[in-house]
Amino acid sequence: MVRPSSETSAAQPAATSAQASAAQPAAQSLKMLLSKQSAKICQFEVIVFKPWTDSYTYAWEGKHKETTAWRCTLVSVADPTLYCVGEFKLTVGNKAAYDKNETANKHGTTLIMSNVAFVDNARTQYMGCSVRVTVNLALTKLTGVFAATSAVQPVPKTTVAQTPQVQQNQNFDLTAFVLSRSPDRNVGEGRKVFSLELADGSLDEASGKVQTISLSVFAKESEAATLLEFVDKSIDQKDPVTFFNVKGSKNADQNAHQFASAGKGFSMIVADSPHASEMRARAPELYNLAEKAPVPQTQWSPNECFASQSAIVTTIKFLKTMGISPATGIEDIDTQNTLWQLNWIQILEPSLGTSLRTKDGSRLWFSVVLRDFHGTTTMYITEAAALRCSKQPDAASFETAHSEGRLCFPIAASVKILRKKRRRWQS
Repeated sequence: MVRPSSETSAAQPAATSAQASAAQPAAQSLKMLLSKQSAKICQFEVIVFKPWTDSYTYAWEGKHKETTAWRCTLVSVADPTLYCVGEFKLTVGNKAAYDKNETANKHGTTLIMSNVAFVDNARTQYMGCSVRVTVNLALTKLTGVFAATSAVQPVPKTTVAQTPQVQQNQNFDLTAFVLSRSPDRNVGEGRKVFSLELADGSLDEASGKVQTISLSVFAKESEAATLLEFVDKSIDQKDPVTFFNVKGSKNADQNAHQFASAGKGFSMIVADSPHASEMRARAPELYNLAEKAPVPQTQWSPNECFASQSAIVTTIKFLKTMGISPATGIEDIDTQNTLWQLNWIQILEPSLGTSLRTKDGSRLWFSVVLRDFHGTTTMYITEAAALRCSKQPDAASFETAHSEGRLCFPIAASVKILRKKRRRWQS
């Protein structure tokens, strides 16, 4: 039986229970959402999974504005391997509808979607779901189904052995065992990171060994202990874990990959599905592997020293005019890496509170303000240059001097800036 909807489409009246139960068209596969025409004429039965609220800023007509969006995963009732993103964005005129949606559509609620609308310009590289669309719930007709709260979970299809297929920044979901974890470490700005070794039994094609990956999980210090407790329990009990919104990227020069928790939407749950039950049968084998095939991990290597190399002397005004556009119209600049030199430059010490390290905490890497007689600009400084400017022996000493307000960069310096030719990615 179908109850009147938690209706969010103002143009369409809610169906009564009698009308809905009398002639309810069959729900279609969620794959049909990939066609905008099918999305308008088909119905889809889905389950609301793990809703969360996202507050963020965006640019509009040259100004920064803040807004809030209610987001969730919408899982196909018929096939949990098919799931997409749902979003209800709060605006000035829809506060009542937003609150109604948030109240009615709790975790585990079953909905029938029709006349489906999409969020314009949703960026698929930030979606880990199997059906990479974002449904605009504010403009979609939603009809709630009378049913017990569903325990159905999304079931990702991606395997560990498929992760090397990532060619550029892309989020994905994954179900795997956590074979081990590293100690957590501080990475600045009240955040911590720890690494997980993951495997699901899929094999590396070249060696025939079980493929593994290393996943870096970033968390606020206040949340790290809870996440580590979850991870340790899953290792002790040999539970398969589903990871949502893992960010993958490839370093083509090193033919290696990096996998980390996405900045938004990352979560971990104990997997509970027929596929997870099949995986549990392999747990004793996977936790006692004699040989593994780790996906090569991106490694940082120190930047080349340009102190002895000749460079084109310029000014901040010219660099700012050139900008970051890959096409300046000057062939010698557009077709190769170029080295530029600024003289009589003042380098301002980073202000207190500046994040001094890379996201993985491996080295110093932060922005500094440069000044000359023609203007100011902001550039990132390497660890080697930062240590030389501050006369500190290592990164730890630099951080201590920074926190105590003892950093003192030269009054005037020469700065060399490498402008790299942008790599062209194929879609």
